[in-house]
Amino acid sequence: MVRPGGSIPGPENPQLVCSSGRTFFMTQEYEDYLNSESWKNKRKQRLLISNNRCSVCGSNGSGIQVHHLTYERIFNEDMQDLLPLCKYDHEIAEKLVDQRRLSRHGNPLFLATETVRLVLLEKMSEALPRPIPTPIPIPTSNRTIWKIIRKPKEVQSDLMTQSWFLEALELSREDFKHVCRKQFKGKRRSKMMSNAFAIYDRIRPF
Repeated sequence: MVRPGGSIPGPENPQLVCSSGRTFFMTQEYEDYLNSESWKNKRKQRLLISNNRCSVCGSNGSGIQVHHLTYERIFNEDMQDLLPLCKYDHEIAEKLVDQRRLSRHGNPLFLATETVRLVLLEKMSEALPRPIPTPIPIPTSNRTIWKIIRKPKEVQSDLMTQSWFLEALELSREDFKHVCRKQFKGKRRSKMMSNAFAIYDRIRPF
């Protein structure tokens, strides 16, 4: 989903117009900024907050990159404007932006949630030779969920298709915990809670 407010940089649009009206060229000023000590320190700080893990797949290592969710505060970004991603997931996110399926305008927390959700859906569509199945409704029996989906990454992908979960990601940690405890019942509650917080901690910078 693309929201109004400015152009999105791409191969045919090397310049970006921010909401403030300022224009800069992606191939010049922006590239110089990415090579600056200021950006390197900011990038390092954001990776430390996320324990050097990809916000989508949870992988870690020296190859984790930092994705700009928005350019609203370019050159003076907040930590919430940035999202750690592995190289593969970062390429998918940039492709979604180029295809106008993902915006760089709006609330950074919403953009982080949308980025993770859409990248996961893109990876699922690439892995499956059939359309993505209808999301499993929540609340429902956790036993039913775990009969169908057992691997943590698949459970987390499923959670990112649930509207209640996407809304809960915008809450404080305590409120998020309260909502999840109401949704997850039975013997699998602790495992579902662990998967829910794995997503929450990767998306939220604080």
